[in-house]
Amino acid sequence: MHVPGLRTRQLLLRPPRLTDAVALHATISNPQACRFLPIGPSPGLDVTRDYVARCQREAAERDTLTWLLSPQDAPDDICGLVQAQGRTNRFDVGFLLHPDAWGQGWMAEALLVVLDWMERQDDSRVAQAICDVDNLAATRMLSKAGFSVAEIRRAFRVHPACGPSPRDCAVHLKALRETRRGPQKV
Repeated sequence: MHVPGLRTRQLLLRPPRLTDAVALHATISNPQACRFLPIGPSPGLDVTRDYVARCQREAAERDTLTWLLSPQDAPDDICGLVQAQGRTNRFDVGFLLHPDAWGQGWMAEALLVVLDWMERQDDSRVAQAICDVDNLAATRMLSKAGFSVAEIRRAFRVHPACGPSPRDCAVHLKALRETRRGPQKV
């Protein structure tokens, strides 16, 4: 599936290119940014390059779409990413933002424009995001984007930076509406 460029009030969202690996590595190797991820930080630039190549393959083969985020005034400064993977009548979303970009409302803004675009592509009616119950910043951001907690899954998955034991995770859901204004294509 083609990953289009999208634009928000403050951000540019675009598919990853292999040349983005160095800029993206600053985010996906950051221990703070990756604290609540089930895979942990990227251990090296080669792993990040492999990740970017996998994102490109998955967009072409499996309907897992990845957008890199950058400020509109600095399009080469990659500060995070949003992913969406289609399922029957729903899609799962994931996100990551460099700590230097925290607290600016960027992720909620990026997630909303991706949700708008995804809603128009298929019959998905629900977006789902799963995050560690202790990830309060993600919970607040998802709430701002219109998600609500549907359930808590006990001992659901391991987040290596938080220890070896499976952690409780919240399932956040958002019903999609067709009345929202669509994103602007870049």
